[in-house]
Amino acid sequence: MDLLKPGDILANALERAILLRLGLNDQEVSELRVLSRKYTGVGLYTEFKLNIPRSSRKTSAVLEGQIKMPSVPNGLGAMLMTNGAAPECLEVFTHGDDLWNGRFEEFSIEDNPE
Repeated sequence: MDLLKPGDILANALERAILLRLGLNDQEVSELRVLSRKYTGVGLYTEFKLNIPRSSRKTSAVLEGQIKMPSVPNGLGAMLMTNGAAPECLEVFTHGDDLWNGRFEEFSIEDNPE
């Protein structure tokens, strides 16, 4: 199910919080443009465009911590795929057998317990 509304091209509050936690700064996140969002029922794929040089070096960064929200008992994780320094795709996924309807009115990102 694709739910990108016309004009909805900026990172939403959840995406923004994850990207900042992964080390992007406010300016980088503000300059990102959302190309697509795909909700899967157990997660979300958000594809981005950022006008900075890309390279053939693809990397990824995993969110250290867990996204908590009342509707997802086991929480969510996230991983950002990049092309050089350019964010390409943010994957948000549930843990366990939880389903997620894509809503995120209340959420927090908590550190993993040690």
